[in-house]
Amino acid sequence: MSLSNGVKKALRLAVGTAGAAAGAVAGAVAGVAVGGALGAIIGICGAPPLSLEWLQPLHNVAGMPGQITHGKVEALASRLAGPRIGRIAGAVAGGLVGTAAGALIGGVGVGLAGADIVARQAVKLVPRPEPGPDTDPRPTYERGWGKQIPEPDGVIREDQHHFLYNNAAMDVLAQDAARDPEMARIQQFLQSDPEYHRMIQMGGWNLDSYLGSPAPGVSPATFHHFTEPFMPGFKPAAWQARQCYDKAADSWKAGDRKAAMYYLGAAVHIAQDVALPQHAIGEVSFVGKMIGHQMMENWAESQFDRLKPAPGEGGAYPDARTPEEFVEQISREATAEYGQAVRDAFRYVGHRVEKERQGLPTDHASQTDFQSEVYGHTMKRAVRLTPGFFRMFFRDMEAQGYPIQG
Repeated sequence: MSLSNGVKKALRLAVGTAGAAAGAVAGAVAGVAVGGALGAIIGICGAPPLSLEWLQPLHNVAGMPGQITHGKVEALASRLAGPRIGRIAGAVAGGLVGTAAGALIGGVGVGLAGADIVARQAVKLVPRPEPGPDTDPRPTYERGWGKQIPEPDGVIREDQHHFLYNNAAMDVLAQDAARDPEMARIQQFLQSDPEYHRMIQMGGWNLDSYLGSPAPGVSPATFHHFTEPFMPGFKPAAWQARQCYDKAADSWKAGDRKAAMYYLGAAVHIAQDVALPQHAIGEVSFVGKMIGHQMMENWAESQFDRLKPAPGEGGAYPDARTPEEFVEQISREATAEYGQAVRDAFRYVGHRVEKERQGLPTDHASQTDFQSEVYGHTMKRAVRLTPGFFRMFFRDMEAQGYPIQG
């Protein structure tokens, strides 16, 4: 049985909503308990002493005019001095504050985590093909900027940003091949069969859609794509890169060049991910993923022509011999560059930069300035490192007795 995309989306929405609702109820119950305990403590100990020092900041934040005088404080304190009134006020205030805080923090936190967990289990019921080079039922692929790409489920959608990275990386590779014989051999191999480029693209696509995921398009597919694990049970990006890299190496040694390129595309996908700050610094909260992280990827797809490396701007070649070393180096550089980008962008949007880093909404004008500054500072690295990852792989194969000509 195969479910349509609409049914899959409805299923994910239903289980996500149910999980969030259950979490909100649990948070509210926890909030009442915490609030009740707080109220009881206040009630037993009596109302807290009121003083000018701690009331004035609240008064200022509220935007109320004038200054709180000692006379006002003493008058208010005297009214709450009675044990019964103090206990009642303390219990009510504590209950309300605790309930609100519990519902907000517990409800949102538990609800979103529960929604993800419930969704991951529910979508296991959805049949899926085993990931591999033959997963894509639509063999035709148009290389080029702004083309529409057939995805593994047969639906035509706009370019995925990793397709754009790989396309631009081929341009960078061509520049480097003109002055480096080693890169020229790599380029010659990749151009010797159009299927090699398509396999690289589909390997990277399927890593998001299938590998590590109970079903295509479900968010846990990408939870292995961060420098640090998202939650218990998931692995760091270096682990995922090694898994794909080893499959590419095994396929290459077995003489299956197309499968090797498929898994190489999956491995380089991880390196491209950690070149971006949202992956390198682990911004995977629900809000950060859906607003900050997803916004970053959507913006890349719409503005990527502006981010292509300039003519003469060659690839990035980290001094790494393993995929783990490669991912670690790229992640460190991306994190450092992100900090500089934030400082550069600060003159445009001030505190909103920090909001975006945390995945919080910002106004449109500031958002545009921030994206241009930060994403433009980091995304070229995702393109420029791709030829470097290819070089590392082919050097490794040659060192093991499986040269690129073999």
